[in-house]
Parts: sequence; C-alpha cells; structure tokens
Amino acid sequence: MRLFVLSLILAVSTTSLLLDRTPRAAHAQGDAVAKAQSILAQARAALGNEAKWKALQSLSISGNVRRSMGERQMEGELQLEMLLPDKIMRTEVISPMAGIEITRTEVLNGTDVWVDQNSGHGGGGNVVIRRAGDDSPQGRELANKATRIELLRQSLALLLSAPASAGTEFSFAGEAEAADGKANVIEVKVDGAQLGRLFVDQKSNRLLMLTYQGRKPRMVMSQRSGPPSEAEMQKHTQELEAQANNPTLDEFQMRFSDYRDEGGISFPHHIVKSVADEVTEEIQLSKFKINPTLKADKFVQKK
Repeated sequence: MRLFVLSLILAVSTTSLLLDRTPRAAHAQGDAVAKAQSILAQARAALGNEAKWKALQSLSISGNVRRSMGERQMEGELQLEMLLPDKIMRTEVISPMAGIEITRTEVLNGTDVWVDQNSGHGGGGNVVIRRAGDDSPQGRELANKATRIELLRQSLALLLSAPASAGTEFSFAGEAEAADGKANVIEVKVDGAQLGRLFVDQKSNRLLMLTYQGRKPRMVMSQRSGPPSEAEMQKHTQELEAQANNPTLDEFQMRFSDYRDEGGISFPHHIVKSVADEVTEEIQLSKFKINPTLKADKFVQKK
C-alpha cells in the first residue's frame, strides 16, 4: 500500500477567517472557495471528460470489504448504488463469525436518512451489531447524522462532488508535502460542520486521501430475542453522554488507489480506512455499472 507522510502547510487559516469579519478576510475566503472549485474541476476532468460526467445519472458498484474490530476480523460483500443527484444506498452483507450473516443497509434519500439491519443464522433470537447508544433516541439521532456524513464522504470519494441538498462547502486549505510530491488540500464542510479534508495530487489531479476527525467506533455484538430493556436503554444513554463529554478525537484516513477506467470515467478500486495508524477497513471494488436502471422508490424506507 502506498503511504504518504504528509506535512500540512496552511495557506489559509480557517479560524482566523471566522474571527476576522473585515472585507480583506471575506475576500481571502472567497479566493479560497474559488480555488477549491478550480481544483475539484481539474480533478474531475482528469478522471473523465465533461460529456461523460454529464451523462452519468446512476451508478452501481459491488466489491468486497474486510473490517477489523479489535482482534475480530470480518469479511463480506459491499454494494453501492447511486441515483443522482441525491440518492445513495450502501448495502453490506458481512459475517462476523461462522454461521452468522448480517445485512446492513444505509440510505441517504435527499435529506432523509434511514438504516435497516437483519441477520440470518442457525440459532434462536437475533444477532445484533450495534454502536454504543444505538437503542436510545439520542443514539439513533447521532447514528443517522453519522450515516449521512459517511455516505456524503463516499460520494466525494467516487464523484468528487456531493448532492446540492447537502449544503456542502469547499475551501482551499493549503498544500501537503510528501516524499514523492505535493497535494492540494480542500476543506469540506456540511451545514457549517467539518466533513473532512480532501488531498488531491498536484501532478495527477487524483484524490489521494480524505481525512477527518472522529471517535473510534465501538461496536458491541449481542444475541437477544426482543427489544432492549429499560436498564440497557439507560446504560446506552450514559455511554452517549460520556462520549459527548470526551473531547479526545482521532484522525481517520481514507486512502484511494488503483484508479481504473469504467465507461469513460476513472474510479478508485481500492480504498483503505485507518484510524490512529491502524487499518480498520479495506474495500476492493470490482464491478461497476454505469447508468443502471434504478427507481427513486428503491431509496424510500418501507413502512
């Protein structure tokens, strides 16, 4: 795996721009936005010509995913489906242990987010993989926000764009140096909150990496035959409050490589996610369908 040890040289201080409301600061911020848009336009042009991008209305991608959760290793299949401009569905079928298969679907439909999960195995009850706090109202709200952000990151990784309804803001943040070259850095925000930073290679104009700050995911696998008890709900709420009061964040990195042409547009086929220098997820994309027939009601949650 190609590694980049990057040292960020900030050309624009976001913090100072937020504090300084003078015309000079506003002009500098405008320049940063214009430069970011120019870099993204060049990056999209490097992957495919304008006619190919305009013709792209839908996309279906399948591949394999391997994930690490502590000492546990899980493998499975992944499918991404996009109906432009604002519908994304990610479906994972993963096996956390022998005899157990879990299907998880995450969907962004305009401004709506929903998640569905079910399991199949030979024993009784349900096997559930949950994030801490998922069973509480606060946990579900936070989980939906996290799902929305993650799906927007995947849109950026593959299309170098996000739905207009997402309220995405781009600004040039500086340059990053590596032993084998430089990258332009673009700050990305959604609704004023940071989504991450894009690192675009200055020579190839390809997206090399996306970084963002967050807390390490902590998942719990349990087997039960009914809804959570009141005691479990209270425990999960306390875990959420403890997380919210913990300011410690880790840097997540998503690295993109193995760009190959698919219908006139180059897409990354290998994606590696790491946190605190530890690889937590590896995705190998293998099959792309350009403009498959996808209907809008596929992205609507069934009641």
